[in-house]
Order: sequence, then C-alpha cells, then structure tokens
Amino acid sequence: MERSGLPRPDRTQVRIALAAAACYAVGYPVALAADQPWGWILVTLGGVLLAALVVVTVRRIERGRDA
Repeated sequence: MERSGLPRPDRTQVRIALAAAACYAVGYPVALAADQPWGWILVTLGGVLLAALVVVTVRRIERGRDA
C-alpha cells in the first residue's frame, strides 16, 4: 500500500470524527423516522463537531508547517 505522505490523525481528530459520525448516525434516523426533535439537535451537534474537526486539522497543519 502506497503512503500518501500525510501524517496519521491524532487522538483528538479521531475522537471528534467518531463523535460527529455517531451524532449523525443516531440523529438523522431519529429525526426523520421517529419524528423526534432531539434528533435534529444531534444532527446540529454533529455539524458543530465537524466544524471543530476542521479547526483542529487546520491548526495541526499550521503547526506542522511552522516546525
């Protein structure tokens, strides 16, 4: 398998990504199928977590560029 040259994600990135995926995986079915409003709250939280993942990733790239 060929390496891309990119560093492996750190624990923070993995945790945020898994939390966002869990929020979407639970939130959308609950909001659409069960018609529960807290499902949309989970979906919104998943979006906030994705934004946090972008911030963490960009900061990590900037740190790597400065080093």
